[in-house]
Amino acid sequence: MLNRIGDAKLASCPPGWFGSNCQFKCHCAPSNLCNGDDGSCISRCHPGWFGPACQYASMPFAARSGSRSLEWLTDKDDVTCNTNRGNNQTLIILLETPIPLGRVRAVVSDSAYLNNSEISHERGHKSLILNPTEERNSCLREVRVDDTILDIHCHTSRIVTQFTLTGPGVEGLCSLYISGGRNVALKQPAEQSSLFYQWKASHAVDGNIGVPNSLPSHRKTCSHTVEKDGAGWWKVLFTQPVNVVRFLIYNRVGSDFPGCCEKRLMKFKLTARSEFSTDTPYIHKDTKKSAQNMYSVVPSPRISFPVSEVRIDEGFDDGYLTLCEVKVFGDCPLGTYGPGCSEQCNSTCAGENHACDQFDGTCDSCIAGYTGKHCSH
Repeated sequence: MLNRIGDAKLASCPPGWFGSNCQFKCHCAPSNLCNGDDGSCISRCHPGWFGPACQYASMPFAARSGSRSLEWLTDKDDVTCNTNRGNNQTLIILLETPIPLGRVRAVVSDSAYLNNSEISHERGHKSLILNPTEERNSCLREVRVDDTILDIHCHTSRIVTQFTLTGPGVEGLCSLYISGGRNVALKQPAEQSSLFYQWKASHAVDGNIGVPNSLPSHRKTCSHTVEKDGAGWWKVLFTQPVNVVRFLIYNRVGSDFPGCCEKRLMKFKLTARSEFSTDTPYIHKDTKKSAQNMYSVVPSPRISFPVSEVRIDEGFDDGYLTLCEVKVFGDCPLGTYGPGCSEQCNSTCAGENHACDQFDGTCDSCIAGYTGKHCSH
């Protein structure tokens, strides 16, 4: 059964989901309804999201440019734009959560700002001077999405706390989006060492960060192990390898047993593995002195290999590991694309690995003799 809203076709997924198996989450505004096939929104993305099908998390940031007000840049509104013309050609961007730079999207008020000038970018923090040659060449891939949108594709090895936008194009800037990746763990296969009642491993990647309580229906929001001896573990297995930028791990808090469970997640160990044994696994061990509602893990340097499995082990060996959600943010390896990273970029795409957009497959450019979004004509 299909429903229609305006001209958008909605598949028979539950509201707020799309894809062949309803495994991807809509991030549309004002409602979360999207095209059931490809996730495209009827109007705009929900604040905090951007890019194809609004699938990319937009990282919060502050901006500096002398003493001028920059509310127009941080208001998440593409209609409000820079009004300080003339001498406003440099912006310093400070990330609230430092991450390795990936996709950076600039939205301008008029195509002239993209056609007649370039929005250049340089790295302005000591963490980026550790390997100057590598970092200087990390943002060379630029793709014009349309007449007023430019995507700058970066690949810095280490986390970035700030960077600088320079050039005449800054005068026409309306919005800036810094990608924190997309949640590639959502509804992927998951396993755990044991099962406590109905608290399945899959509940940690179901997109629901709900707080469990005594109601049976609420027990379906988190995973839970119970070991007779030894430590509990949980893992997600990706159907296709993915490049990973960061992790968000949501603890069990605010349940009907206050104080019972938060500390159980302390001292956890997170391991990210490749499908190849020659790649050294990435390992993070929690060292915080108190339990957190949410744990943010940002590897630096970034994980150098496509990840096939992420595993979390409890740190207390009491058999209890409860995870209310595990989000793994990243993207497809270069040369592949799609919501599930299962497609290969068209061989007629030009550039390294026949580069294309890692979500919708749009080619950066075409080899000689081919045209079209996917260079198929």
